[in-house]
Amino acid sequence: MQDHNAEGSFDDMVALRDIHDLLSAHPRFRVIPVRQRPLRNRTRSSLGRLIKAVGMLKFGAEFDGKVTLLAYRMQREGRRIVLDLRWHATEVPDGLVTFIHFLDEKGELRFQGDYAFDGQTRNAFGMLFWRREIQVPPDVPEGAYRVRLGTWLPAATRHLPLTRFRGCDQESVGWCRNAVLLATVNI
Repeated sequence: MQDHNAEGSFDDMVALRDIHDLLSAHPRFRVIPVRQRPLRNRTRSSLGRLIKAVGMLKFGAEFDGKVTLLAYRMQREGRRIVLDLRWHATEVPDGLVTFIHFLDEKGELRFQGDYAFDGQTRNAFGMLFWRREIQVPPDVPEGAYRVRLGTWLPAATRHLPLTRFRGCDQESVGWCRNAVLLATVNI
């Protein structure tokens, strides 16, 4: 299993603990107990943006300033690849799709998976949690494959621009410049 992000499960409490750990290094940081009350929508979105900002210190790929991949975990199980993805979204355009490409050593696309955001529900902080399984086709030979990820709107035939990234590489050629290279998986 490859884990390119913080340890633990993909949830908001883990992200808040990461923020606490980061701030507690400051000598004047202290925790002040407060009364608990229901969060207003504005407070929730502010916390979501804070979680995103802290997450982007280590890893992130933001598309069009709206949808950000904050974490991923990838593992291979035989001829199946399981990807856990954690996204933050301030807005999800209708029809948005994420593409996951697997490139051979020459950079050629060998197999892929496309996954729609439609029907996915953001939590109160703007987070989306996905598990995607990609079956490796039987005709794909063993070897190392680089994973490329991006977003696009098939109806508009356009890719969302990659607006910022950290902890991953930007693809450098053609339309792919709006995608990121995540890791290499061995089949």
